[in-house]
Amino acid sequence: DVAMLLIVDKELKIKTLTPFNPTYFDLGIDFEKYFNDYNGKDAETIIKQTDGIYTGVSSVATIIKNKVREAMSLLYIEKYGKDKFNALGVSGYIFSERGTKLTQVTFKDVNGTEYNINDFKNNKIVIIGGNPGCGSCVESITQLANLFKTYNTENIKFIVFAFTQEKDQLLRLTAPLGNNVIGVLDPDRTIATQLKVNISPYIELVDKDLTVYYRGPGEPIRETIENIKAFLQK
Repeated sequence: DVAMLLIVDKELKIKTLTPFNPTYFDLGIDFEKYFNDYNGKDAETIIKQTDGIYTGVSSVATIIKNKVREAMSLLYIEKYGKDKFNALGVSGYIFSERGTKLTQVTFKDVNGTEYNINDFKNNKIVIIGGNPGCGSCVESITQLANLFKTYNTENIKFIVFAFTQEKDQLLRLTAPLGNNVIGVLDPDRTIATQLKVNISPYIELVDKDLTVYYRGPGEPIRETIENIKAFLQK
């Protein structure tokens, strides 16, 4: 909810990055140093993430940095064109919460086994939220499941939150993903809301250190497919 002012010169070097409304807030790391570190950084350095700007454990600092990267990418494309941007070898989509810590939750699967999200540390996690009573939602998740099957997913943990009380309905979402799936009945979307996958269908890709890589529509759209592929290949 913080508004930021980003000023760059004609060569796309940052003159200043300044927060306003509010002008100051708890960042969790050295406030003045963090924002001063942006001064003089050029677009390519920011886009390639070789800027050396320290975010530490601050999720807020990470989100701000990713939003700056997004803005600089758009300015770069506007000035030099999409082909030159693509030549930088970076993803065209910047997810602002990438690198932030996953919300800590506990939940029970359909069999009553209790889990804490920390139990899955050192594994890549794919979290899916969906309404099994929605035919198009089930079809979308099935199509994404078929994409996952083209990769080695032995070390991937799939967790599916189904917005239903019925075990049979849950299977409509978990079955396409194979046997390595933890199915959770979440009729009120309580846990799904905490993990921000309470829209049907929605997907969240989580790295081994429990940081979020991507969150978005659980549909076979270009943005989701590109992020799944990059996530599995990294």
